[in-house]
Amino acid sequence: MQVLAQIVRQELEISALHSSKRSMIGPALQMIREHPEHPWSLSELAQQCGYHHAYFAQLFKEVMGVSPKPYMIRKRIQLAKKLLLEEEKVEVIASKLGYASVHYFSRHFKSITGMSPSSFRLYGGEKGPVA
Repeated sequence: MQVLAQIVRQELEISALHSSKRSMIGPALQMIREHPEHPWSLSELAQQCGYHHAYFAQLFKEVMGVSPKPYMIRKRIQLAKKLLLEEEKVEVIASKLGYASVHYFSRHFKSITGMSPSSFRLYGGEKGPVA
């Protein structure tokens, strides 16, 4: 019983530590969530949280499991999925999300979803027919 209690205490401590670290990058997460289209630099995000960019990048990856840039790209693609299902044109979506070209946007979209934006729209987000 004591071993079980110790394991539970350790898990709670780890959870509290993770929550504490997540709050340390909270301002950056909020900026990315509220403005996924903005090309946030690592320095801007780190400054918002009050950290040196190297420490911030390390902390961000530790807490979120990925570095800031891939996280920002994923957030943009989540918004793109929503906009695609609302019938926005791909060119408009790419522009809204801060991409300089439709090609670059499509490449990011496909690398994350496994589908082109037009296929995603065509199949409503579901994988298309098997060939």
